[in-house]
Amino acid sequence: MPVKSSYPVTMNWVDSDWGYPLPIIYDNNTDLVDEFNAYLFAIAKQKIETAPSAQAYRSGIDLHAYSLKAFLSYLCGKGLDWRLMDDDGLVAFRDWLLDKTQSDSKSKGQTNPAKRTTNRKLRVIYNYFVWAQDTMNYTESHIGLGSDFPINSALARFITSGDIKSNDERLYPKCFRRCGEGSRTRNEYSATPEDKAKLIKHFTDTCSPYIAERNILIMELSDQVGWRRGSIACLTTDLFSEEQIYRANEDHILVRPSIQKLGYENYFEVPLALASRIAKHIKTTRDEFIRKKLRNLSNASNDLFLSGKNCEGLELNTISQIFSNAMREIGCPPRSSIHSFRRKFAQDTSDKEAAFRRAHKLSLASEDIGMVVARKLGQSNVSSQEAYIKSMAVESEKTIEAKLIQENHGMASQLADAELENARLRMLIEHMENNSE
Repeated sequence: MPVKSSYPVTMNWVDSDWGYPLPIIYDNNTDLVDEFNAYLFAIAKQKIETAPSAQAYRSGIDLHAYSLKAFLSYLCGKGLDWRLMDDDGLVAFRDWLLDKTQSDSKSKGQTNPAKRTTNRKLRVIYNYFVWAQDTMNYTESHIGLGSDFPINSALARFITSGDIKSNDERLYPKCFRRCGEGSRTRNEYSATPEDKAKLIKHFTDTCSPYIAERNILIMELSDQVGWRRGSIACLTTDLFSEEQIYRANEDHILVRPSIQKLGYENYFEVPLALASRIAKHIKTTRDEFIRKKLRNLSNASNDLFLSGKNCEGLELNTISQIFSNAMREIGCPPRSSIHSFRRKFAQDTSDKEAAFRRAHKLSLASEDIGMVVARKLGQSNVSSQEAYIKSMAVESEKTIEAKLIQENHGMASQLADAELENARLRMLIEHMENNSE
């Protein structure tokens, strides 16, 4: 058990055979803390295997290292043993850590940012306790769901069974609430697979073949790639040429929209099946539509998605209006929009990443999953990030959850094609019946 001493808790970074520095923690008696260092070693190994760069590795390991250092500083200062920690002890540590964070000059005395920082570190401690119990057997029946456990948390069950959502408050019950974590999207709607099926039917029943197919492909890009409306509106046909499809040597092509938020120049993965559907759309439905409107394909805009009125590129407000109206028609909550599918993409990506990590016993910390989701939403450096995403995708595609997500996209694509074909046949029959009268 730690005893009070005049020495501070310290942390050194040492070279490793992997070529990355490893954090080593010493207690207030300058002794190594074997359990904490074993955990940091395990986390470092995971991150070295998946990090695309030294900077990404350091960013990932720093949070764990400094969180454990803060926890050890608290324990040593109070003369406590981590094995005796309970919910009340976690609350006391949380409040102590909040005071430390707020007193830091970088915090500028702002409460909510300090609470969010405290929460990130407290989640690391929760994950440490699960690892110590379930992986290393340092403790027994120490953390689990229910009042019988000193630390009440659903985290261990989440890691092993996957029947609990990643945003369940029971995972980290002593974290601060209502401090602005995810506040921008908390009350905004995330689309569902049912919404997608209903929209496909709505567009095919109420729109011409070109408009229906155009709208469905816009929806697919937001759902499967996570693009904002601005990035979708600026797409051009050359980005999905047959040459681009032919050159693809993976299950996706890389596309860089010319318009992105904050002027970024990020590359995004477009699934090859979706890219092929778009290429077919360009050569068939889109070309047929242009010929009817302009009689000459050379006079058409190079924009991928065209207005049904003048064959010019679709405006941002038009995209918003199309999907706001359509989602209202199928019964979605107020303020639902095309952006609802970007949120669905983020959640699907988070679920897929969590499934991969659960299957391979990797960290399920929200920060680690969030880093992957952020990369999927936009890869700013293709050469450094492509390898990371590729290595994760090879394994994550094997998980049940990932397969279900992929199968859902495939079924939705087949449904859309079938609905569009039915719409074309109905129009053809009506045309033939009119001519026979």
